[in-house]
Amino acid sequence: MSRQRSRRPAAEIVRELRRLRATPLRIDDEDESWAEGHERRSAPDVPVASCGELEQLRLSRHRIGLLLVRPAFEQAVTGCFVRVNINGRQELPEYRIAEVLGLGELDLGYQLEEVPTNVALRLRYEDLVVLHEIGDISNLAFTQEEFEWWRDNCVSQAISPPTTHTVARKKVELYNALQCEARALATIRRGITFKLRPPHKSGIMERHGGVYPWRLHIPPKNGLPGRGLLSRGAGNENERFGKMVGNQRTSESNVELLAKKAWEEMAPWWWGAQGVKRGAWGLWMTISISAGWLLLMLLLMLMLMLVLMMMVT
Repeated sequence: MSRQRSRRPAAEIVRELRRLRATPLRIDDEDESWAEGHERRSAPDVPVASCGELEQLRLSRHRIGLLLVRPAFEQAVTGCFVRVNINGRQELPEYRIAEVLGLGELDLGYQLEEVPTNVALRLRYEDLVVLHEIGDISNLAFTQEEFEWWRDNCVSQAISPPTTHTVARKKVELYNALQCEARALATIRRGITFKLRPPHKSGIMERHGGVYPWRLHIPPKNGLPGRGLLSRGAGNENERFGKMVGNQRTSESNVELLAKKAWEEMAPWWWGAQGVKRGAWGLWMTISISAGWLLLMLLLMLMLMLVLMMMVT
């Protein structure tokens, strides 16, 4: 008599697997000694100690521009660090590592690439808290010298540096902020309620990101005094200067007219004399070239005769 092998239904096996997956994993008391040393310990929360660790919290000017058009901008940038130029436009740049404490607003707006804004970053560096435009932020990484300066300043000012847990949390916040949908440029321009500052006119090196090692002295246009609010005396001086320039231009035009008339009267004789001179010069050049060729031919004939005489003898 053949024995039949019993099989469990597939549905019953699936239900058992689902129940086991839903049940939390438990370790009995007698097995706790085996589990010791195999648990995953969390990393200690310690302050950053190297420039590379702080670099993870650095925001470049380009990245701030990407965050500016997203809703969670203030929350994302607060607590991060930037490399800011603390000198003016006409001076050589000097950079510091600064912490972003928050945001502020300026009376006059400015253009950040194509985005109009009046937002300024409230930065802390050395013993100061200063508002800086986003355009003052550098795109380059921190240097070791700047990091050491910042670390010494934290010690002298009793400022707690960020910890490794803070770095991990801010990285997640920045990632989530960049995933949000950006506002359209047309929508931003329609919502402007502030005046825009006129663009800064600089040299070609500054427009391409460079800095002149000297100060530029740009003269006023057309040699006239610069435009602006002038006093009455200055206005009179400008008026007298304009009259002098007009009189000078009138006299110059009269001289040019007289010279033109004199040239028209002398032109026929001049061109005739020039024609005679050119004809004589051409004849002389032709005779000289012909004489040169004749002399060259005579020399060649003499040399040939000498060679023949030497061969005969």
